[in-house]
Amino acid sequence: MLAALTSTLRRDRGRVRSWELTADPDTGLTSRVEPILDKMTQAASLTREAALADFDTDERQQLCRMLQRVKANLAVDDPLATAAAPPATGRRTGSR
Repeated sequence: MLAALTSTLRRDRGRVRSWELTADPDTGLTSRVEPILDKMTQAASLTREAALADFDTDERQQLCRMLQRVKANLAVDDPLATAAAPPATGRRTGSR
Protein backbone atom coordinates (compact mmCIF):
# COMPACT_ATOMS: atom_id res chain seq x y z
CA MET A 1 0.00 0.00 0.00
CA LEU A 2 2.86 2.43 0.76
CA ALA A 3 4.30 1.89 -2.71
CA ALA A 4 0.96 2.80 -4.24
CA LEU A 5 0.73 5.91 -2.08
CA THR A 6 4.26 7.14 -2.77
CA SER A 7 3.87 6.58 -6.48
CA THR A 8 1.06 9.14 -6.50
CA LEU A 9 3.00 11.78 -4.53
CA ARG A 10 4.58 14.40 -6.78
CA ARG A 11 5.61 18.05 -6.84
CA ASP A 12 2.85 20.48 -7.64
CA ARG A 13 4.46 22.46 -10.47
CA GLY A 14 2.20 25.44 -9.81
CA ARG A 15 3.50 25.96 -6.27
CA VAL A 16 7.04 26.28 -4.98
CA ARG A 17 6.74 24.25 -1.79
CA SER A 18 3.69 22.14 -2.43
CA TRP A 19 3.13 18.47 -3.07
CA GLU A 20 0.14 16.93 -4.75
CA LEU A 21 -1.23 13.63 -3.54
CA THR A 22 -3.62 11.83 -5.80
CA ALA A 23 -5.18 8.47 -5.12
CA ASP A 24 -5.50 6.09 -8.02
CA PRO A 25 -9.01 4.58 -7.83
CA ASP A 26 -7.54 1.21 -8.84
CA THR A 27 -5.43 1.04 -5.64
CA GLY A 28 -8.43 1.36 -3.33
CA LEU A 29 -6.70 4.17 -1.45
CA THR A 30 -9.47 6.69 -2.03
CA SER A 31 -11.98 5.00 0.27
CA ARG A 32 -9.35 4.37 2.94
CA VAL A 33 -7.86 7.87 2.83
CA GLU A 34 -11.08 9.91 2.79
CA PRO A 35 -11.91 9.36 6.50
CA ILE A 36 -8.35 10.34 7.46
CA LEU A 37 -8.51 13.47 5.30
CA ASP A 38 -11.86 14.38 6.85
CA LYS A 39 -10.33 14.13 10.34
CA MET A 40 -7.31 16.19 9.24
CA THR A 41 -9.58 18.87 7.75
CA GLN A 42 -11.65 19.01 10.94
CA ALA A 43 -8.50 19.23 13.10
CA ALA A 44 -7.12 22.04 10.91
CA SER A 45 -10.40 23.96 11.20
CA LEU A 46 -10.51 23.59 14.99
CA THR A 47 -6.85 24.62 15.28
CA ARG A 48 -7.42 27.67 13.07
CA GLU A 49 -10.41 28.75 15.13
CA ALA A 50 -8.49 28.32 18.40
CA ALA A 51 -5.49 30.26 17.04
CA LEU A 52 -7.65 33.15 15.84
CA ALA A 53 -10.20 33.11 18.67
CA ASP A 54 -9.56 36.66 19.90
CA PHE A 55 -8.91 38.20 16.46
CA ASP A 56 -11.67 40.41 15.11
CA THR A 57 -12.62 40.38 11.41
CA ASP A 58 -10.23 43.20 10.49
CA GLU A 59 -7.33 41.49 12.25
CA ARG A 60 -8.06 38.18 10.50
CA GLN A 61 -8.13 39.94 7.12
CA GLN A 62 -4.89 41.79 7.90
CA LEU A 63 -3.22 38.52 8.92
CA CYS A 64 -4.35 36.87 5.68
CA ARG A 65 -2.95 39.75 3.64
CA MET A 66 0.39 39.57 5.45
CA LEU A 67 0.60 35.79 5.02
CA GLN A 68 -0.16 36.19 1.30
CA ARG A 69 2.79 38.61 1.10
CA VAL A 70 5.03 36.10 2.89
CA LYS A 71 3.91 33.41 0.45
CA ALA A 72 4.59 35.71 -2.51
CA ASN A 73 8.06 36.51 -1.14
CA LEU A 74 8.88 32.82 -0.83
CA ALA A 75 7.51 32.07 -4.30
CA VAL A 76 10.05 34.43 -5.86
CA ASP A 77 13.11 32.60 -4.53
CA ASP A 78 13.29 29.23 -2.86
CA PRO A 79 15.67 29.73 0.11
CA LEU A 80 16.22 25.98 0.41
CA ALA A 81 17.38 25.77 -3.20
CA THR A 82 19.57 28.83 -2.73
CA ALA A 83 21.16 27.36 0.41
CA ALA A 84 21.95 24.12 -1.44
CA ALA A 85 23.47 25.90 -4.43
CA PRO A 86 27.25 25.76 -4.86
CA PRO A 87 29.23 28.88 -3.92
CA ALA A 88 29.01 31.66 -6.50
CA THR A 89 32.80 32.20 -6.42
CA GLY A 90 33.42 29.11 -8.50
CA ARG A 91 35.81 27.71 -5.87
CA ARG A 92 35.34 24.12 -4.87
CA THR A 93 34.85 23.26 -1.25
CA GLY A 94 35.81 20.07 0.54
CA SER A 95 38.60 17.58 -0.09
CA ARG A 96 39.46 16.05 -3.45
